[in-house]
Amino acid sequence: MVERYPKSMLFPLNKARPGWRQKWALDAMSVFRSRAARKKIDTAAGRNRSSNQVLEVVSSGLVRKGYEVEGKSENRDKSGHIILRYQYGAKTDDYMEYYPDALHRRLGIVLEIEAGQAMENYHVLRNLVRIALTDEASYAIIAVPQYYPTKRKTTTPYEDSLKWYRAVFHSNNLRTRLKGVLLIGY
Repeated sequence: MVERYPKSMLFPLNKARPGWRQKWALDAMSVFRSRAARKKIDTAAGRNRSSNQVLEVVSSGLVRKGYEVEGKSENRDKSGHIILRYQYGAKTDDYMEYYPDALHRRLGIVLEIEAGQAMENYHVLRNLVRIALTDEASYAIIAVPQYYPTKRKTTTPYEDSLKWYRAVFHSNNLRTRLKGVLLIGY
């Protein structure tokens, strides 16, 4: 049996799912699915990279799909970051900045790539909340490794993230205006 690559799940699961076949999700999947990318980042085949290295591998495909990519795009600050802001206080100048890995402004897609720290300090949940708080986001894509070796054992960030996201979206207690969240296991 051939496993599909990359693994993926579209949320929320508790709504009708016509969005699974939406172009935004398929386009993002195609970037990770390309033969060139898989050859370099498929963690099931033992190819372990930092999140910045994974972003470097998929960046040209993302740019071709209309994304701004951290360090690669014109619409960024001097440090190379894409800057999104979200308000946290009553005053209009009470905001925090968030630096996503990639952004498709026209479609409102924010993409984050995690590697070894995907489950450490719950980065996958923190990223979801930060993306949901920004005005620019209609969709979120979180990409995490299927497997990640540590000194003690090999962890499974995709499966662990999947459990958390299923719990969050199944409970329907965390409501956001996001139309869809795509979890990718590369």
